[in-house]
Amino acid sequence: MTTCPKCGVEITSLRNHIPVQVYYDVQYNAETDMLDYHHNGWTDPDDDGDYECPECDQILCSDAYVAKKILKGERGGDISGS
Repeated sequence: MTTCPKCGVEITSLRNHIPVQVYYDVQYNAETDMLDYHHNGWTDPDDDGDYECPECDQILCSDAYVAKKILKGERGGDISGS
C-alpha cells in the first residue's frame, strides 16, 4: 500500500485516463424512422494515459511502469505528471 504524495491518503489503486477518439456510424432506419448509431472506438496503443490519485485527482504519472512502482510502494509518484 502507498499514500498519495499530494493528499496523503492511503491508496490501493490509481485512476487511469486514456485518450480515446470515438466515432459513430450513423444510418437511417426506415422501420423506426430514427437514426441508428453504431459505436466505433479508437485508442492509441502507445499512449498509457495519465494515472491519478482516486481521492484527489492529482496526476501522479503517465507511464504504466511507474504506476506499478507507485502501487507497490516503491515510488511516491511524480507530481510533475511525467
